[in-house]
Amino acid sequence: MRQRNIIRDKEVLKRTGLSDTTRWRLEGKAEFPKRVRLTEGGSVGWYEDEIDAWVHSRVRAGGKRPSKVAPAAERPPRSAKPRPSRNGEQPEPQPPAAA
Repeated sequence: MRQRNIIRDKEVLKRTGLSDTTRWRLEGKAEFPKRVRLTEGGSVGWYEDEIDAWVHSRVRAGGKRPSKVAPAAERPPRSAKPRPSRNGEQPEPQPPAAA
């Protein structure tokens, strides 16, 4: 039987570039490999082959956003509210954009 290596947090951070919080969120959505509990005290690690496969799949996908997120061009535009300038003057009102 082949032995599987377990890597710890610092190595996972180095390989993925993802913060603890981001990894935790992705794990909750089953979009990142699950951690392996090593001790009763809460030490955890990840199987090296699963992390490498996850990184490889991201590289192969070209780092594209997950399909659940609409590209910026498809999102509705933010409402543009005029903001006061730095010198305290109010900007002139803009005419409504044509739809």
